[in-house]
Amino acid sequence: MHLNTKSLEKVAFWLALLMPLSISLEVFVIGEANFILLIILGVIYFFAGKKFEFLQEKWVKAFFLLWGYMLLRSLFADDALISLKRTLPFGQFIFFVFAMQALTQYKEADHKKIFYVLAIALAFLAIDGFFQYFTGKDFLFGRPLADEGIYYRITGPYKKKVFGAILAILSMPVIAITFFYFRQKKTICYLYLLLSILIYAAVMLSGERAALLQITFGTGVILLLYLLYERKSFSYRQLYLASIVLVLIIAVTAFIFQKYSAVLTRQVYSVIDIAKNFSDSVYGRLWISGIKIGADNPIFGVGGNHFSRYCSVLHSEICTSSHPCKHPHSLYIEFFAEYGIIGLGLFLYFIYSIAAKIYDFYKSNKLNTFHSFLLLGVTIALIQILLPLPSSTFSRRWFAIPIWFMIGWAISIIEMHRHRQHR
Repeated sequence: MHLNTKSLEKVAFWLALLMPLSISLEVFVIGEANFILLIILGVIYFFAGKKFEFLQEKWVKAFFLLWGYMLLRSLFADDALISLKRTLPFGQFIFFVFAMQALTQYKEADHKKIFYVLAIALAFLAIDGFFQYFTGKDFLFGRPLADEGIYYRITGPYKKKVFGAILAILSMPVIAITFFYFRQKKTICYLYLLLSILIYAAVMLSGERAALLQITFGTGVILLLYLLYERKSFSYRQLYLASIVLVLIIAVTAFIFQKYSAVLTRQVYSVIDIAKNFSDSVYGRLWISGIKIGADNPIFGVGGNHFSRYCSVLHSEICTSSHPCKHPHSLYIEFFAEYGIIGLGLFLYFIYSIAAKIYDFYKSNKLNTFHSFLLLGVTIALIQILLPLPSSTFSRRWFAIPIWFMIGWAISIIEMHRHRQHR
């Protein structure tokens, strides 16, 4: 069978190029279509092109070990059909990443174009958030703020309250590239710095506490790694950039907190209150319930998609028909509760295998090129998801698609450099 690789590469590139735009604008019909089409291309290219060497990658083996166990455990769950409905679709992610790796890996310019589209999409998303906060409706779909009584949450163009979380995840490449252009002494770095501050302010106003902690953590890590890498050639220029970033963050934070007391209450006082009384908070009870469910079934867990039925027995007051506890808002606790120690261990091994691949890249590549900084931003975005903070689940499209897009992008950048080194 003759396979027109060039045609597949062109289609895959345009689909990948549209991913940041469709994710950022809540055009999930397009976003999911992009996602599914890339998966189909990955399947076609994998089997028709006989690219079975892909299976030799350590992280790929780790993925199939994890997925295989999830499927096996689902067969013995209380309701195998419900469990399989959650675990079967998990396998699609590997073909999505394969499509990103195999079909968009060899051209540096393509990765830059994807980044520029991401930056434009994030600028639009942040501005839309400000527009909604001050007018009451976003300008794309006319969606109102989410009324939570004492605070109005920004939703932007999204139906769900995920505006801040998506901004926090997708913003890390932009923040990392800001430092790259500053290192290159290019004036455009100030444009990206302005965009980064705009995004940070939008996340603050969004009312999403975990998202604010994530973007603050991610920015701090990127700044610290940049300064550590440049320490041998440290100059007042590096100190100047660090000072600008810190001063702007402090100034924006102080202004918003002073101007909008509800933001201060939501983003600071409520976080302190939750931390002091975590076990009595909704998240705390969900986490404790998940740990208890896992502890009662420590080896194999209760099966995929079964957390809600067990949690509803433990906490009927927070697990209602209108607000079912579908997951514990922690990836680690979810894997422990539903798949036991074995499932959690395999999930951690999968994370380790991805981290090892990225670490190997930086052992042989310095942090001094556009793509090395881009990969740094993508990596920090993935690390954010793994922080011990409330999070969503891979069964939620809004959460899964950005994450697997970042994983696919990271693998694609690494493979591009490996291909160049072996030419």
